[in-house]
Amino acid sequence: MPLHSLDFDTKNVMTHTFDHVPKKGDSSTRSSSIPPATATTAQSENELLSNKIEARPEVARNIEVFAPDSPIEYLNGMKLYLVLLGVGLVVFLMMLDQTIVVTAIPEITGTFDSLKDIGWYGSAYMLTLASLQPLIGKVYQHYNSKVVFISCLTVFEAGSLICALAPESWVLIVGRAISGAGGSGLVIGFLTILSVAAPLDKRPFYMGIVMGVSSLGLVLGPILGGVFTEHASWRWCFWLNLPFGGVTLAILLFIQIPNGGKEGTTKATLKEQFDRLDIPGFVIFVPATIMLLLAFEWGGVRYPWKSATIIGLFCGAVGTCVVFFLWEKRQGMVAMIPLPMLKNKVMIYASITMTMSQGSLLVITFYLPVWFQVVKNATPTMGGVYFMPSVGGQVFGAVITGALTSRTGWYTPWAIAGLALTSLASGLLSIMTPSSGPGLWVTFQLISGFSRGLTMQQPLTAIQATLPKAEFAVGNAFLMFSQILGGAIFVSLGQTIFSNQLPSALAHFAPNVDAAAVLKVGATAFRKVIQPEDMPSVLLAYNQALTRVYYLGAAAAAAGFFTSWGLGFKNLKVLKEEEERARGAQSTAKTEDSA
Repeated sequence: MPLHSLDFDTKNVMTHTFDHVPKKGDSSTRSSSIPPATATTAQSENELLSNKIEARPEVARNIEVFAPDSPIEYLNGMKLYLVLLGVGLVVFLMMLDQTIVVTAIPEITGTFDSLKDIGWYGSAYMLTLASLQPLIGKVYQHYNSKVVFISCLTVFEAGSLICALAPESWVLIVGRAISGAGGSGLVIGFLTILSVAAPLDKRPFYMGIVMGVSSLGLVLGPILGGVFTEHASWRWCFWLNLPFGGVTLAILLFIQIPNGGKEGTTKATLKEQFDRLDIPGFVIFVPATIMLLLAFEWGGVRYPWKSATIIGLFCGAVGTCVVFFLWEKRQGMVAMIPLPMLKNKVMIYASITMTMSQGSLLVITFYLPVWFQVVKNATPTMGGVYFMPSVGGQVFGAVITGALTSRTGWYTPWAIAGLALTSLASGLLSIMTPSSGPGLWVTFQLISGFSRGLTMQQPLTAIQATLPKAEFAVGNAFLMFSQILGGAIFVSLGQTIFSNQLPSALAHFAPNVDAAAVLKVGATAFRKVIQPEDMPSVLLAYNQALTRVYYLGAAAAAAGFFTSWGLGFKNLKVLKEEEERARGAQSTAKTEDSA
C-alpha cells in the first residue's frame, strides 16, 4: 500500500475498508445459508459498528493498514518474554553508552594525550544518535523490523569494538559516532517490534518495564565507567557491550517476529527506494541537527553565547531548517518527517511533552550527582550511588504506571499527575542545603524519580493510540528526536544558569575568597585552593548555584504538565475492542460475500 493512501478522509476510509459490509436493505450481500433474522441482526451490528468507526477514524485506518486476511499473530508466553529481554537489554546498553565515558574520560585523555578531544568522546555519539532518528524511522516503516533492528545492533556493536581496540584518539571518536548511528535504531526498533509483538492494551505494561529498567543505564554508566577505569581498563566500557549484544542477536535470530514494516514494498528499484526514504531530506536534516546540537553543547562552555561561532551555528541551523521545511512540504506524506503527520494535535503535544519531560529529567540527572560531589564531597562513584533512590523511584513508577495503564486503558491522567509531581519534586530539591541529611535527599529523590516514571512512556503510548500503524515508526522516531533535543537544550541551559549564578553567589557568601581561583580549578578541586575556615561559605555559594538549576527542571515539568492535557483521553481497552470487532465484522462480511 503506498504511503500517500493514508492521507484520506473518514468517508474514503469507510468506503475502502468496509465495502463488503452489508448495508441495510441490501439483500444481495446475504449468504443464502444464513437465516434472514440472523442476517438482519448481523447487518444492524455491522452498520452500528461502521457508524462508530466513522467517528473514530484511527480504528479504521489501523484496520486498513493491517487487513484481516493477513492478521497479526501476537507473541505470547516465553517467546514474548525472550524478545522483550533481548531488545530491552540493548536499549539498556544504548542508554548506558550515553554516560559511561563520563568518568573514564580523564583516563582516556591520559592514554592518548588528547585533552583537546575531550568534548568529542561524548558528542560524537549523541550527534549521530540524534541526526539519524528520522531516517531510521522511515527505514522501519518500509522494511522488515527484525532485519533492521539486527542491522542497527550490528552497527552499534561494531562501533563498540572499534572503541575497545582504538589505538588513537580519532579512532575512538569514529567508533563512538558509529555506535551512535547504530543506537539510533534501537529504541525505535524496540517500540516498532513491541507494536506487533503485543496487543495495544498490553504494550504500556511491557513498555514500562523495559523503559524503566533501561533508564538505569543513564545512572549506572558513570558508576561502571569509574569501576572499570579504576580496577581494569577504560576499554572495558566498550567490551561490555559485545557479550550482551550477542545474547540479543541469538534471541532474535531464532524467534520469528511479526513484521512491523510494509509488506511487499521491498521489491523496488534503487531509485524508488531512494525516493521512499527521502534521502535528499536526510542530507539537509543532518547538518541542521549537528549545528543546532553543537550550538547548545558549546554555548557558554567552550565559546561564549555571543561568540561568532555560536551565533554562526544557530544561524546555519535555522537557515538549513527553513530549507528542510520547504523540501518536506514539497514531499508531502512521503517526506522523511511528513508535515501532514505533524498537523495531528496529539503528535504535536506528545512531542512537546516529551521534550519538556526529558529536559526536566536530564537537568536533575546531570546536576544532582554534581551536588553530591561538590557539596557533600562524594567521589564520582558515590555520587552515582547516592543518586540511586531517584532511579529506583523512576523504575517503580514506570512499572506501576505501565500496569495501571494496561489494566484501566487510560494513559493521559498518569502523564498529567506525573508532570505535576515532577515539578513539585524539583522544587523540593531546590531547598536542599549543605546540612541536608540523607533522610531529606532520599525522600525528595524517591518522589522525583517516581513522578518521572509515571510520565516517561505516556507520549509514546499516545501516538500509538492515535497514529495509523503504518506511521508508528516515523512517529516514534520524531518523538525520540524531540527527546534528545530536549535533553541537549535543557542541560545546556542548566550549565548557563550554573555558570552565571556561581560568581555572584561567591561574591555574596564568600566575599573574602578569591573567586577567580575557585572558578579556575573547577567544582571538584576548589577545596585545595581555599582555607578551611572559608569552606562553609564556598559550599553555600555552590549549593545556591546548583539548586537554582533545579528551578529549570521545575519549569520544564510545569510546561509539560500543560501540554500533557493534549495527549488525548482515549481508552486503550475500548480502542482494542473496536479494532477486534471491526476485524470480525469485515471478516464475516467477506465470508458472507464469498458464500
